[in-house]
Amino acid sequence: MCMVDYADGCVTMISSGLRTARKAHKCHECGRTIRAAELYRSESYIWEGEFQTHKTCPQCLICRQWLEKECSGWVYGGVAEDVEEHYHEAAYPKAIKRDLARLVVGLRTHWKFKRMPVLPMTTFDLQAQKGQP
Repeated sequence: MCMVDYADGCVTMISSGLRTARKAHKCHECGRTIRAAELYRSESYIWEGEFQTHKTCPQCLICRQWLEKECSGWVYGGVAEDVEEHYHEAAYPKAIKRDLARLVVGLRTHWKFKRMPVLPMTTFDLQAQKGQP
């Protein structure tokens, strides 16, 4: 179910950091416009011998953070699809399902609502709460 499990390889990271936009950019995950003065993550890397850059809005960074915890990684440009697949195909408890639904709606609507999404719990968080290894 995790897209990262089927990824062809890893990128060679050149630079990564949070930046404040001086002009409008497009988020490479959800497609929404990152407006001037808004924070975003900019990453430069080599993938299959080609230099690439990737800009991600703060809301999609929450989605990436969840995928990192749940799946041990994510695929550039595949975050929305992977989150939605988890929502539709996994048998999560109601609390996780509800928070995943909010992420799916946010990704589909390009984060039209103003509130930042909440990082959903993962299956590992639930196991830790129950005291299971």
